[in-house]
Amino acid sequence: MNLHLFEAFGIEAEYMIVDKENLSIRPLADAILAYFNSGKITNEIALNSLGISNEIVKHVIELKTNGPKKPLEGLDKEFYKIIIKINQFLNDYNATLLSTAMHPLMNPQTDTYLWEYGNREIYEAYDKIFDCKGHGWSNLQSVHINLPFFDDSEFVKLHQSIRIILPLIPALSASSPFVEGKTQLLDSRLFYYENNQKKIPSITGKVIPESIYSIEDYYNKILYPMYKDIEPYHPEGILQEEWLNSRGAIARFERYAIEIRLMDIQESPLMDFTLILLWVNLIQYMIQQNLFNDFDTQDLYKIYQEAICCGIETLLPKDYLKIWNINKTELSVKDFIKFILGKIDYPKEYLSFLEIVLNHGNLSQRILKRYQSMKGDSTKKILQIYQNIAECLANNHYFL
Repeated sequence: MNLHLFEAFGIEAEYMIVDKENLSIRPLADAILAYFNSGKITNEIALNSLGISNEIVKHVIELKTNGPKKPLEGLDKEFYKIIIKINQFLNDYNATLLSTAMHPLMNPQTDTYLWEYGNREIYEAYDKIFDCKGHGWSNLQSVHINLPFFDDSEFVKLHQSIRIILPLIPALSASSPFVEGKTQLLDSRLFYYENNQKKIPSITGKVIPESIYSIEDYYNKILYPMYKDIEPYHPEGILQEEWLNSRGAIARFERYAIEIRLMDIQESPLMDFTLILLWVNLIQYMIQQNLFNDFDTQDLYKIYQEAICCGIETLLPKDYLKIWNINKTELSVKDFIKFILGKIDYPKEYLSFLEIVLNHGNLSQRILKRYQSMKGDSTKKILQIYQNIAECLANNHYFL
């Protein structure tokens, strides 16, 4: 049965598995899944309201809602309960879960452990075409937000609203400032995400999806060209599915939802849901106020590109602000969110945590401020910071 807009939500969150002492990669996802499945390795297992599943690599584990859930408020506590259970199991291996969107020291050429059980033919096909030993494949952790739609009309409203919100997401959620021990972009994950399938450009497009006017239009503009372009590389057709699409938001017609993929995972479920609630409320406000439109994809992409570099200081241009009926020449994302909070129905219990992001920067910006204030060896500083972040995850706390 299809759900109407905002009737329920699906959330997925990915975590790296690392050594407690030196944060080295630990390929223990199969052991975790077996532990919760009476000793038998499985691709996924349901645990009451949530589930645990594998990803393309053995050193990443995914937590997700077991079907659509509502309300979003308080759901962070359910994710945290599972994190506690997984960390208790990993303690016997001297390992722990680590958040943030990229491991800061990982070398994917030597530290990648591909999943070798169920769905292997899909992973092998990806690996054959794109070589999955790279940061954009084996070193990226994100949050996926699934929003339902009931029919063609709701799909268009939801899709057109989401694409307007997408450039804002990395400005507040970036959590991947280090690549192999060196600073790169605030949202380095999205740089690799955008470029890891460049061999077939139609798969990712401009990250921001094209403006569409119906489900049929979506197939014609986005899915069919992609299927055609990948066929010479993989004539077996295994990858010619809707999930091949790697834009920042993709349609999942199998469950009548749109999946938002641009959010870096934060230091804890508390901070994940602090931002998830913001995006959902902004999208809901757009639809309620009939603000959704076909704003130019290239113009949205320019804002997105600045956001992965500049974080909350990213400047929103006049034309973008007009969508929201804001009559200003430009406004930073930080000031835009502060302004729009007075109009949306954002839950008060998360407001103080959102203010941490708005006043002190996204997680990457806060990590870099800490890093720059420390003295000594670069690697030791990074280890100390990320051990602190692992503690934030273990305690469902924020990093400041």
